[in-house]
Amino acid sequence: MGFVAKIIILTFNDTEKKAVEEAIAALAEMIPLEAIQPLNSPMLESFLIRPEVLTDDDVMDILKQAFSQTGMKEVVAESVKGRVAGNPLTE
Repeated sequence: MGFVAKIIILTFNDTEKKAVEEAIAALAEMIPLEAIQPLNSPMLESFLIRPEVLTDDDVMDILKQAFSQTGMKEVVAESVKGRVAGNPLTE
């Protein structure tokens, strides 16, 4: 049986965003440290300068900044739309 991934793109107002972030933080505190496995992400690491010195929070801040850039939501939406329609993603 193959793995099926679903992508959901949500937009929140500031109040909703804060509530979601607080809920995620609360859930993260409940996860035992030994249950957390490092994410092997060589593709992401190839874009980072000295990834070995960056913390998860550093990387999250970088990703938030990158994905908040003007036009990024549209780029992601078009990529998803193309993939869902069966078209390969191209640059």
